[in-house]
Amino acid sequence: MWRLARLTTQEGTEIDELIALALANVADQAAAGLATAPKITGAQLQEIRGDLADPRNAMTFEVDMEKYLSLDSVMMCIRGEGTKVLDPAAIINPGETVDEGDLAKADWDVLLRALNGAAAAYGDIEKLPTYAERQAAYAKREPAFEEAKAPLSMVAEGSSRPEVGKAAVEAFLKMGPEESREAYSRRLAMLFGPDPAVGARVDKLVEREHVYRRLAELAVDMATYRLGHREYPETLAALASPIDASDPFSGKALIYRRTSDGFLLYSVGFNGKDDGGSDDILNEKDDIVIRAGKRE
Repeated sequence: MWRLARLTTQEGTEIDELIALALANVADQAAAGLATAPKITGAQLQEIRGDLADPRNAMTFEVDMEKYLSLDSVMMCIRGEGTKVLDPAAIINPGETVDEGDLAKADWDVLLRALNGAAAAYGDIEKLPTYAERQAAYAKREPAFEEAKAPLSMVAEGSSRPEVGKAAVEAFLKMGPEESREAYSRRLAMLFGPDPAVGARVDKLVEREHVYRRLAELAVDMATYRLGHREYPETLAALASPIDASDPFSGKALIYRRTSDGFLLYSVGFNGKDDGGSDDILNEKDDIVIRAGKRE
């Protein structure tokens, strides 16, 4: 499953990344499930540990390919093929096309520099060492992005009212009465550049996969402990594992409880709230859980 996840990321787009993360989550949970099987052996645990520790199986988010895809869209506009990009974005009726407005007046040099700068900024955000720092950096960029793209907020209605989406895109492409060519070009870059809200969501999903991996590694350590002590440890401290047992979503330690026939180990998840080890998302409970034994 990890190998399939790696293959899925070869194109490097956000969609590929999300699919790969889902596959990696399944692989991590399967590894934890195998580790806590009643008849697991020490040799099998070592094999699972090796798979979890393999750096090739670690999921990361790269923005470079998204930058190139954005550049491809810009180049189509420069070549006079803007409708190939803009028509799908507007969600218009078949046979209709978007009026490109003042697109031809754009300073593509300015736009490309702005787009490249945005991609570099996102790369810098992804290099920040902690989840909290990355989320704060994305949140800081979001207001300016949302303000610039506010006229496009009605495009979402285009799925049911195509004329609304078309009008919104065409209005966005018009240069304001007192808007300079440079300002117009920088605003257009928002149309092609990365969305900080999307970046923050992807970062959350990447972090969730990292947490699943951490939980699975700890599950292997607990299974190893059980082989030597005939029971799971009473606390994570007793485990003496080299694996980081912190929870990036709470800033505290992962939550662990030994149960009558196993254990419950979990992160508080995106909502930052301890839901008692429940991952019932239909009821807004999103703990990230690894358990051994029956549900209590």
